[in-house]
Amino acid sequence: MSTTRYTLGEAARVTGKNKTTIQRAIKSGRLSAVVNEDGSYSIEPVELSRVFPLVHLDQHAFDGTPVALQQYATPRNDSAQPSDMALLGERLRNHEEKIRDLEQQLDDTRQQRDRWQEEAAYLRKLLPAPTVSPLADPATPATGAPQPFASTAQEAPSTARRPWWKRLFG
Repeated sequence: MSTTRYTLGEAARVTGKNKTTIQRAIKSGRLSAVVNEDGSYSIEPVELSRVFPLVHLDQHAFDGTPVALQQYATPRNDSAQPSDMALLGERLRNHEEKIRDLEQQLDDTRQQRDRWQEEAAYLRKLLPAPTVSPLADPATPATGAPQPFASTAQEAPSTARRPWWKRLFG
C-alpha cells in the first residue's frame, strides 16, 4: 500500500467497501481521484476519508468483519459555559412566549373577521333588491328629477361619426 495515494483496490480495502462502490463515487463526482496513464485511479487518503469512513485494519469484530472508526465532521465541544446555557434557555422561553402571543393574536383576528363577515351578510339581506326600470332613460339621473339647465331644444347626437379632419377643422 503506498503512503501518498491509494489505488482503487487499496482504497476499497482501507474503507471496507467494494471496488465498484469506490469507482461509482468517483464517476458521480462525490470522490475526486486522478486517472493515471494506464487508466488506474490514484486517490488521496484525505479525500477518501472525507467520503468514506476509514476502518482499523487491526480491529475486527468477532465475526471477522472490519470495525469502522467513529469520526465526527467537527470536534465535539461539550465545554459550554453554564451561563451560556442559561442565556439560551431564557431566549428559548422568550421566543416560545412570543409565538404563543402571536398565535393568540391570529386567532382573535380570525374571530373578528368571521364576525364582520356575518354582519355584512346580515346587512346585505336587509337591503332591498336593486330594481331597473326598462323604460328609464340612461341619460337621466337615477332620482328621476329633471336635470337643471337642460334644454328641450337640444338635438339628439348624431350616430354617424365624422371623419377626423372634419372634427379638427370644423
